[in-house]
Amino acid sequence: WVGEVPGALAVVWKQWPGMLPNPDFDEQMRAAAGSGQRVVLLCRSGVRSIAAAQRATQLGIEAWNVLEGFEGDPDAKAQRNHTGGWRARGLPWRQT
Repeated sequence: WVGEVPGALAVVWKQWPGMLPNPDFDEQMRAAAGSGQRVVLLCRSGVRSIAAAQRATQLGIEAWNVLEGFEGDPDAKAQRNHTGGWRARGLPWRQT
């Protein structure tokens, strides 16, 4: 893991190994979102969380995605954590 947002609930969209879909995603997302709650989805790059947000929306949950992800886009040296992203923008996080 790259880190986490304090107070966030983790609902996995794809699982290791093999990046397989989480068969319990719908149930876990409904439980995490509660009734009438908005959710913000975040992954390392912002790519997987797009699909997760789309699925949450299909479930009737108001879902938002952090497009830059946790680590942001790659910089000129193809490294993350320098350009954008939750962590580089100084938003709350802790190392895991």
